[in-house]
Amino acid sequence: MTLLDKKFFGSLQASYSRLTPGEKLVAEYLSANLQVAAFMTCSELGKASGVSETTVIRLAGTLGYSGYSELKKAMQKLVRKSLSTSDQLDSTIRNIGQAGYLNEIYELDQQNLSQTFYLNSTQDIEQAVTMMCRAGKLIIAGLGLSTGVVRFLSGRLRRIKKDVIEINATGHVLVEKMAMATGEDLLIAFSFPSYSKDMPKVFRHMKEELGGKTMLISDSRVGETQRFADLVLLAVSDSLAFTNSMVAPFMLANMLSVGVALQNQEGSLEQLRKNQLLADTLGHSFSSFKGDGFDEK
Repeated sequence: MTLLDKKFFGSLQASYSRLTPGEKLVAEYLSANLQVAAFMTCSELGKASGVSETTVIRLAGTLGYSGYSELKKAMQKLVRKSLSTSDQLDSTIRNIGQAGYLNEIYELDQQNLSQTFYLNSTQDIEQAVTMMCRAGKLIIAGLGLSTGVVRFLSGRLRRIKKDVIEINATGHVLVEKMAMATGEDLLIAFSFPSYSKDMPKVFRHMKEELGGKTMLISDSRVGETQRFADLVLLAVSDSLAFTNSMVAPFMLANMLSVGVALQNQEGSLEQLRKNQLLADTLGHSFSSFKGDGFDEK
């Protein structure tokens, strides 16, 4: 049983003695049929349990949730963590159907963006930007789904003259690139399920062996890697199907790249001019940061 399992079912068990008879029926149904119940509407769960919709809502409040919607999200998160990727896709198809998935994904990603925005204070973002500006080299790491956002952030920072080392693989590639790190550098890692077993070791090496700074962008403040992070930024990556949504991590990467450029506007503009001049000389196009607020007026 995972930590999430224990937390959810532990809450049910701890609250059981003070539940009303109707609430107990719902709790018992959830315990026996969680994979199905997680995708039911409040009305459907009430009918399946033999109680009213109001009773279901009351149970959600008793368990510490703001309403049934929050309880439903918690149940779905628990179910997705326990299923294989093929099972998750099958569950999504059966419970949402092909007709409704577009709105479901749109609404969930909106929630991911909103929650991510409010989970990270302005001070957190400003601290992250300052750490990036003061660092020697930026070592940006991420595996699996995170490689896309790593390439995005690395590419934008290179355009404004930041020395960036990009790590998107393990083994000898990881070793060779980390060998270039010094205590003047900043290690930034994107870490989402399934988590890399190498990342805690890399962070520990950066902190304890090199004395460098570390920043983690993840879906949780708790974990082995987090112990060695000077700063943790949260990005909600909830998804309906078989992979995490990376919409919110991309938003954070965009914020950080723009923040770095704004904190060093003169240097950023000068580098962009050089890039454009070289591109013109070579006959290539070069897309700058136009529209991000720090291009020349």
